[in-house]
Amino acid sequence: MIIQYNLSAANANKSLGLSHAKKSKIAEKLASGYKINRAADDAAGLKISEKMRSQIRGLTQASNNIDTAINYVQVADGALSEVTEILQRIRELSVQASNDATLCVEDKQAIQDEISELTVEMERIFTDTEFNHKRIWQQPIHRDPPTQIGVEKQYAVTMNVPYSLPNTINNVNRESFPIDGMSYLLEADMKGITVKWTGLDGESYSSKQVPFEEIPNHSFDLHDYMDYSTYPNSKFKPDGIHMNISYTTNDYATPEEIVDGLNGVRIGYNYSSSENLTPYNAAGNPFNPSGVSYHVNINYKAEIAWDRDMEKADTHFMQGSVSNLHVPTTDNDCWSVTFTMQDDEGNQKEITCTHPTLSFSSNDGPSTPQTKGLWWFCSTPPKYDRYGNLIWSRYIGSYSDGTLGSFKRALSDSSDHGILTTSATKTGSIGMTFTLPDNIGSIVLTTSVHANDTEADVVKRISAIKGLDVYNSSYSNTDTGELFSKSQFGNSRNHSGYNLIDVPVYSKDINEYIALNIQSGANPYERIELRYKPLSNSILGVEHLMVDTYDHAQETLTACDRALTIVLGERSNFGAYQNRFEHAKSVNNISTENTQSAESILRDTDMAKEMMAFAKESILENAGVSLLAQANQQPQRILELLNHA
Repeated sequence: MIIQYNLSAANANKSLGLSHAKKSKIAEKLASGYKINRAADDAAGLKISEKMRSQIRGLTQASNNIDTAINYVQVADGALSEVTEILQRIRELSVQASNDATLCVEDKQAIQDEISELTVEMERIFTDTEFNHKRIWQQPIHRDPPTQIGVEKQYAVTMNVPYSLPNTINNVNRESFPIDGMSYLLEADMKGITVKWTGLDGESYSSKQVPFEEIPNHSFDLHDYMDYSTYPNSKFKPDGIHMNISYTTNDYATPEEIVDGLNGVRIGYNYSSSENLTPYNAAGNPFNPSGVSYHVNINYKAEIAWDRDMEKADTHFMQGSVSNLHVPTTDNDCWSVTFTMQDDEGNQKEITCTHPTLSFSSNDGPSTPQTKGLWWFCSTPPKYDRYGNLIWSRYIGSYSDGTLGSFKRALSDSSDHGILTTSATKTGSIGMTFTLPDNIGSIVLTTSVHANDTEADVVKRISAIKGLDVYNSSYSNTDTGELFSKSQFGNSRNHSGYNLIDVPVYSKDINEYIALNIQSGANPYERIELRYKPLSNSILGVEHLMVDTYDHAQETLTACDRALTIVLGERSNFGAYQNRFEHAKSVNNISTENTQSAESILRDTDMAKEMMAFAKESILENAGVSLLAQANQQPQRILELLNHA
């Protein structure tokens, strides 16, 4: 026997402590009803349980959200039910108003008054119907992005027209403009654009590079990027060369495609001068022949080559005379014209143009009384009635021999298309074009054919012109009366350098709708999107309904049918949403119920099981107390031994 350590008492005390601790935990579970009262009770179980509780609470609130959404669509459907009744009543009234046989003006006005009040009420429903202070049909409108239905080829870059014109041409700068058809070449890379051209003087000209970052609006003046010190001959003085170049880029083009679209493009200009043509009569006097119009086109290079003065009145450039036009007197003879041209060194050259081209047409068209209502085209054959009589003929023909006989055939040919014989209006015109040799230009005389003209009348009209002179001035100084010349450029463009790219093609149908998000689940973005059309009298097409006439009543009837189709479609839409919401709520309730059941297994106390454990631990605790008492009595026996010693 030992006295220092009472091992039996220590063991009994340890067992008693364990039983007491277990009994305390069991008592806590029995008192709270939960198996897990702190994280230490079941760390993993606590985490799982709390996650389930989050789902349960979220699903419960989602079900409440769905209930609210159901109420929302029921309010909307109820409002549309009234709109349906209104439209049905308006339709009924329209049918009534269509009965002209029994209704007087006052009766129709009474019907109109009722319809007007009904449409006002319908608009009020669309404007004022609300749910929880939210107006149902006054919500923000959304639009679906356009649907791509294919691709098409478009230019990556388009040069804008018109361009601003370059400088007025004068005797100093006239040879610095492009030699090749008045065109400027664009060279582009990823940094910018350079403008280049070769002048009529043979010199190569170039701008500085125009950086893309300096032209965000895609427009620049060539003058701002010219270094005139590079050209000491001062051909651009005093004002330099001004020309605005602008372009538009395709929204779908990449920077590389834009550069490809710009590189190699030529910008062309058409020369416009003040050349005038003066006709002379048999007496050698200038005159304005009645019924004959005339104009002249001279090539810019020819004007430079023959030293045409660009600033002052100039008659020596192309000298005509009072009798330089040969007028034929027999059918096989042709018109001809002769001019004398002189260059800057005084050299003269005589040019003659014979066999002008004759082109003719009648004035027949769809707007003339004889042809009104008939489809036509310039190449359409003559139109005949059922008796074989010619109704009308519009024909553009031409003869290249320029003879008097051809001129007469254009007027009086009964087997083909003579203006005076086969056209309906017996009117038209004959154009006589003299193409000057060496690409100098052309002269056009146009003779009108009037109603009641004879062949002799028209021939006499054109034959009155005996001479032609080209005079290069139509401007005068208001102070001195001195004539001067003024030449400029018109604009054109060349597509040869453009770059085609594939561009999406979208459907023109645009879907407009109101969209409300209903959170229908416990987790992020678990939603049902409630979509419906914005509605108003204007959208339905019933804002101005009239029944004052039969036609107006029929239009109102048609409008009501269209509106009913839209409204009933929306009611069907709301009904479908209500059914969907109810199914969603049912799923949420089932999920909530089963999640709660699973969470209960983890968290709730099994009372019977814990009562059994509590009874067991109580017995063990009492036994421990008894054993501890007995163990504490063992040292007393040592005293008994000592007393007997």
